[in-house]
Amino acid sequence: MSQLQRVEGEVELKCDADKFFDVWARKLYLAHGMSPEKVPKMELIEGEWHKVGAVMVGHYYISNIGERAFLKTRVEELDEENKLVRYSYHDGQILKSFYKTLKSMIQITPKGEGCIVKWSCEYEKMNEDVPEPNAYLDFMLDVAKDIDGFLCKGASFKRLKLKLSSNVKLTNFLKFGLTKTFLVSKICPNKYPKVELDEGEVWGKVGAIVTWNYVDVNIGEQAFLKTKVEEFDEDNRLVRYSYHDGQILRMKTLFTLFMSANCMLSDNAAYF
Repeated sequence: MSQLQRVEGEVELKCDADKFFDVWARKLYLAHGMSPEKVPKMELIEGEWHKVGAVMVGHYYISNIGERAFLKTRVEELDEENKLVRYSYHDGQILKSFYKTLKSMIQITPKGEGCIVKWSCEYEKMNEDVPEPNAYLDFMLDVAKDIDGFLCKGASFKRLKLKLSSNVKLTNFLKFGLTKTFLVSKICPNKYPKVELDEGEVWGKVGAIVTWNYVDVNIGEQAFLKTKVEEFDEDNRLVRYSYHDGQILRMKTLFTLFMSANCMLSDNAAYF
């Protein structure tokens, strides 16, 4: 009869503990951009990235065992004070082939200017012939190293801010920008010939994926960009997007956009 077993490992990183925890606990969608070969795709299918109950599907590639698959993950605990996150796993090849149950925990501990990242896994084998999950544990530590390398290259993060004012009423701007994006191709047909909703049932909802076909003014040719709504904060009038395919990603490893709209002149104009 199989029993619950445990395996753990750790790695010392050069990056700041708070910065690493911020990525892993709140912005795991960035993992694809920071470790694209190991994490080809990361999707949020339920909840919010930074909250308990979030359900994600991570597509991964472990080169040393030649495994390319996915794993459905749920955030069970997020301890900000102790920089700790607990996960449970609910679908994927690893659960179909090897383990009846699988849970994990990551904890980040400051050490000097860097940090120690510790991973542990609790699992129940399907049978005694199943190997220990060391390959998966090593893989997660390797992903942590990739994120560390990215975070330590502070100069590689670039941010561009653009502000413009509009006479459009703020509520109308938000309604159009989120729920009626499909009208862009009719309003600006020369710049955006086609805008399509690829995934999701409602435009503007978290998780909605939209493909924008646009004219690249730099080369005078048509291009496309696949966009996903990652967060919609109605109280703060903020929308965050991530980008997953298109010509721009051939030049930029990681590309995200934050758009916020603020009220001016008693809600008679939008400023964003």
